[in-house]
Amino acid sequence: MNIAKTIKNLRRAADRTQQQLADALGVSFQAVSKWERGEGYPDITLLPRLASLLGVTTDVLLGVDEERRQERYERAWVQIRENQRVGRHRENVEIYRELYAEYPDDDIITHEFAYRLSVVADALPKDEAEPLLREAVRLEEKILERSTAEGRRGDARAGLMEHLFKLGEDERVAEFLPKYNGIRRETYFRFLRGKRRVQETEIEVRNCFEWILDAVACMVDFDDEFGCGFTPEEKLKRLETAIAVADTVIDTGDYKVFAEPLAKMSAQCAELSLALGGTENALAHIERAADLARQFDDIIDKVSEVIDLMDQKYPVYSQHTTLFTISTNGQPRFFGETACGTLRESLSRPAFDALRSDTRFTAAADALQ
Repeated sequence: MNIAKTIKNLRRAADRTQQQLADALGVSFQAVSKWERGEGYPDITLLPRLASLLGVTTDVLLGVDEERRQERYERAWVQIRENQRVGRHRENVEIYRELYAEYPDDDIITHEFAYRLSVVADALPKDEAEPLLREAVRLEEKILERSTAEGRRGDARAGLMEHLFKLGEDERVAEFLPKYNGIRRETYFRFLRGKRRVQETEIEVRNCFEWILDAVACMVDFDDEFGCGFTPEEKLKRLETAIAVADTVIDTGDYKVFAEPLAKMSAQCAELSLALGGTENALAHIERAADLARQFDDIIDKVSEVIDLMDQKYPVYSQHTTLFTISTNGQPRFFGETACGTLRESLSRPAFDALRSDTRFTAAADALQ
């Protein structure tokens, strides 16, 4: 029972100052301040008057109502879980309807009630599902009207969008899409239809893939001074898994800007494979790394042409780009080494000496010139 927090929250909800509440009770504002800090309690004779001034019962003030609510919910939750296990969703709707009737201002119960209505609606014909979904919409709207907790509001927005989406009210759903803070990304995508859903999910998959590449690169490339790193076999497995994900996500083979990090990963795989005695695997990774490096540098060459044209039309352009700088001959070039140059440097390391006489190795190295 936290009466201090209860008094403070109820006083603020009633829009009263400590002094106003103290005057109404005939005590000092210092006394009220102590109650709210938990350094003292109101005299028992003041409780009925205090509860009345704050617009609640003495049970609520003392936290008895909250304890009863928790016990009631725990008893109901046992039956809810059993119903859910065997698919008795309609029975759960009725349980939540009773809970909501007892505690209409409880945001968790309200949101769960709306969710159960939506679950039952999924199994019904459209004309029977609509009243349930409309009721679910009204419940989520009530949470948005009264709640100031962003977590609760986020859940209510996501639920409201889902119910409206099932009702086919895409225009109302669209009102929420630009402000989907508090709505999970996977929830957001479910409310898109047709070409827009495909386009936006493809972008998100590529973004997630970029994070995966960065994470794997950090995972396998650090100084294991604390004895918590990976063995060469584990590193190779993780790098090859990331490359396999790339082949799934970008099934056209056109890796674009991902070609450079993938070329580096392939080179790492080659070195690890060679150290583990896997010569054939090492050569396959080297050939792939060379192809990816050339693919990336081809992109840069094309972009350089665009930058050159932009610079001719807008001379100040190249001075503001963060990707390009001006070389000694006046032509824009990529800031830093080319992917082919970086790979050539990697392949010149002693780790690859055992492959120098192999025709596949020399062919790949020559292709990087």
